[in-house]
Amino acid sequence: MIETTTFNKEAIEAGAISGHALATEIADYLSMKGIPFAEAHEISGKCVKYCEANSKELPDLTQADLKEIHPILDAELISLLSAERAINSRSSSIGTATSRVKEQISNLNSDIKECQDWISNARRDFSGIMAL
Repeated sequence: MIETTTFNKEAIEAGAISGHALATEIADYLSMKGIPFAEAHEISGKCVKYCEANSKELPDLTQADLKEIHPILDAELISLLSAERAINSRSSSIGTATSRVKEQISNLNSDIKECQDWISNARRDFSGIMAL
């Protein structure tokens, strides 16, 4: 069943960025620019309120919108407001970044191989015992 599963990538991406899920990206971006997190969080909240009042999603914000919300917000932020960017920005050892997921899959495949080898050896040893 898993091998034949298909996913609607467009619907998944649309769902991932809806409901202002990218607000964390704004706070993280501002924090990396040296803004204290509490202030960054507040500015991010202002972005969400602006979007709610104007029937927009965060990725729909324009440079003019950002300047209206807060003077520290700039055009660079616009490029960061995507599902792909949000996913890949989480690059800790257990993060969602593509490179980390591939690494975890590789580790899992190695673990599976190790378990299969152990089972194979145990079967061989057990069959040797049973032959006596």
